[in-house]
This record gives sequence, structure tokens and C-alpha cells, in this order.
Amino acid sequence: MAKKIKKSDLTKARLMQAMWELILEGDKVISVKTITDKAETAYGSFYRYYKNLDQVHKELIEHRATILAEFAETELLNIESPLLRLYVGYYFAMGIFQQENVYQWLRQHPNFMNQTWANFTHATAEAFLKESLEVKDVPEFTQENYEHYLRVREYIYWTYQHIIRQLNEGKKLDVIYLEFMDAVNLFNLPPQIHQKLTKEAVTLAVKYTLPT
Repeated sequence: MAKKIKKSDLTKARLMQAMWELILEGDKVISVKTITDKAETAYGSFYRYYKNLDQVHKELIEHRATILAEFAETELLNIESPLLRLYVGYYFAMGIFQQENVYQWLRQHPNFMNQTWANFTHATAEAFLKESLEVKDVPEFTQENYEHYLRVREYIYWTYQHIIRQLNEGKKLDVIYLEFMDAVNLFNLPPQIHQKLTKEAVTLAVKYTLPT
């Protein structure tokens, strides 16, 4: 017998979906009233689940990150090399920002986005890298390279603002990714190894359709 979904859970989901639709439509005022009108719920229902608009913005970013994380983890496990998985994962992370109105929204909430990205990516990235050290899929990747990544990764999140700006201007994702990876050697690998993995990642990643 299927588990019955609580009415309260459905209402909260409708509120979040309504806000997402307003963002995608663009040029719409996002307020408690426009969200509840879109969700066809009472104005006061919003405050049963959220203290303010900042909270629903934060939760929606977390929700979208969860969708991408689940998609990435499922698809990335099909890639034999753990280190290559992470290279492809960065391509996915950039690709989720391609929709113009999503870019405009995220640009207004950089702190939420960066915090969420850290929460949802750290564990997966570390697991892939530790596996890479164990199986030695890329012999040049060592404990020192792993520690280098842990030191620099926090700075990378702030480059997303520039990346999504370039996407919004019409620059192709694979070009942005290649330029970004060429400029930032996340693992401090020998250049020829890093470039090889980057190109392989693009070849693999373009075969997937990211969730919208």
C-alpha cells in the first residue's frame, strides 16, 4: 500500500514549485503574495513553513542542488575512473546555471549558493578522490594532490558568479569549462594529465541531458 503524503507536505511542495515557476518565467516580482497566488494557497500558509523569503530562497537552492547531486552521483558511478568522475562533476555543476532567469536569481543570492554547493559536494568529491588514491586510476594523483584540492576548493565557489555570467551572455558551456579548467588546476596535477582529463570529461559530459 502506498504511503499517504501529508497535506502539509503537499502544500510546502506547491509553494516551492510555485516559486521555481516564477523564477523561470522571469521579470516577476517574487513575494509571499505572488508565491501563494501561484500555488493557489492561502497567504498565511506560507508562514507555516517559512519565516521569510530568504528562507525559501535558501531551501529552493538546496532543493535544486539535491536534484543535481542525485543525478550526478547516479550517472558518475558509470565512469570507471573516480578522478575522472569529479572532472565530469564540475561540468555538471556549471551546466545547471544555463537558464537565464535562474542565473539572474542566483546572482542575487551568492552566499546561499556557495554555502549549499559546499554542503552538497564536499562528501561526494572526497569519496571519489579517496577511491582514486586507493585504486590508483591516475598514478600521478597522490595524497599531496588531494590535500591541495582541499585547500583550494573553497575559493572555487566564488568563480561560479563569473561562470553563470558567461553562460548568460551566450558562451557555450564546453568552452567555459575548458577555459576554467585550463586556468584552475584543481588538483595541481602535471599539465598534460590535467588537460587530458579535462578533454575526456567534456567528451563524456556532453552525452548527458542535465535535469531542469
